[in-house]
Amino acid sequence: MAEQRWIWGTSPTNEQQERLDDAPLEVVTHGFAFDEGVLITDEIPTLTIRRNAATVGDPADYLMVPGARGFLVSPRLRAVLDSRAVDNIQYFPVRLETPAERSVREDYAIANLVGRVRCIDIRGSELSMDPTHPREIMFADSLALRPDLPDLPMFRAAESARVIVVTEDLQAACSAAGIRGLEFSRPAETTL
Repeated sequence: MAEQRWIWGTSPTNEQQERLDDAPLEVVTHGFAFDEGVLITDEIPTLTIRRNAATVGDPADYLMVPGARGFLVSPRLRAVLDSRAVDNIQYFPVRLETPAERSVREDYAIANLVGRVRCIDIRGSELSMDPTHPREIMFADSLALRPDLPDLPMFRAAESARVIVVTEDLQAACSAAGIRGLEFSRPAETTL
């Protein structure tokens, strides 16, 4: 039997702790995209990402960056990904500023998960396709995965860049490490 898969998602642990401001100026100016599954060959400058003015405390290990089209990973999460041989990912340095505490962290990175896999069983899912992009999912109440998934611990779905599929092993490793900011769901329980 094939290994069970999970859908990787965001789970803020504290509303005040997890707020980030909009996309870094460099992302807007240069049009960098960290969520398309495409290998980035351009030189990316260190991006400055600011937490919301009211945000305090340690940041979660996994943070979505509004407008930056990507996610941040802590050194702890990166270590888990490395330990599970996630090698289809690029990391770019960021300065994570917390204005309320006048602090800066330079150990986080913005991640680019490379590659998109056609993995959603459209007929077995409860979803609506985007009328302007008929191969892209617009909304979903439940997902079903195809049985012929590649042997990758983590990848983005071709049908929706918002869907990141992970192996049971990677999900268990993240849970065992106490990674904060991540929430995993079974495909059938996933909504978009």
